[in-house]
Amino acid sequence: MFFKKCITEWSECGYNSRVKMLNEIENFLDCADQYLIGRRTEIHLSLLGILSRGHILIEDQPGMGKTVLANLLAQLLDRPLNRIQFTNDLLPADILGGPVWIKDQSNFVFEPGPIFGEMLLADELNRASPKTQSALLQAMEERQVSIDNKDHPLPDHFCVLATQNPYEQVGTHALPESQLDRFTIGLTLELPSRSLEKKILIMDDPREKIKQLNACITKELAGELFKRSKEVVVSEQLLEYVLDLLQGLRKNGAHISPRAGQDLIVLAKMQAVFNQRSHVAPDDIQFLASSVLGHRVGGGRGMKVGQFEVTRLINELPIP
Repeated sequence: MFFKKCITEWSECGYNSRVKMLNEIENFLDCADQYLIGRRTEIHLSLLGILSRGHILIEDQPGMGKTVLANLLAQLLDRPLNRIQFTNDLLPADILGGPVWIKDQSNFVFEPGPIFGEMLLADELNRASPKTQSALLQAMEERQVSIDNKDHPLPDHFCVLATQNPYEQVGTHALPESQLDRFTIGLTLELPSRSLEKKILIMDDPREKIKQLNACITKELAGELFKRSKEVVVSEQLLEYVLDLLQGLRKNGAHISPRAGQDLIVLAKMQAVFNQRSHVAPDDIQFLASSVLGHRVGGGRGMKVGQFEVTRLINELPIP
């Protein structure tokens, strides 16, 4: 279990406060596990990404629970979720909004699009044209949108949860490297085991029940966890370990930016907080590497290919 380790750290954080934080995280995972059976690791990774103020890309076949996962995360984190179904005829203005003529005022007024919110579900992102996909780039990087030479800010914790279908499916457009690099974490939802699928077959549709759930992690607690993660220490040896990983992937032909390494460190710090540690351990890097780097390495070949290559290199590197 991720949260059951008894390590006496965080001297600046009282025991009761620490226990409350970790209990809320455990409650979150337990609750989510009831509606997405067998997806605890994916839920855990998604939670890390959101609490670290990153963006999440989920790739797999239709019907695997990608959209249910997004709705479940938003509900349990008490964040309004705006949804856009990406299609080949979707336009950037359908995402960003634009000027609307108001007859009574005899003037154009900016009408914000669905991107203006705390959490955006970009469903089947790779079914839209590259031009439409690019409408998310500035928002994901700068947390603001520039329209008609005016900047419109987004919340600090603005998050894009995007789903995409495998590239071999008809009607998909591969996401460019610049877009993939803005996703902090990439996940795949594998087929469940036979025993788990048997349970899923007799489950009721969870979507209506999810709407009735109470939040497990408030915005205040999310902010406190983010603050704690900033205080986590990364040793010199561990930084060298991450650099060896990044440079090893580049030698194998992968286009890995420094941002990828930054994302890995940021998420490793949050993982350390979850594990009640004030420092990042090699286990944190190993647990996160394939999810943080896999979609960047895989590119148009697919996320699973990239995750395999990252895992293979991680297994070859000496542990500090």
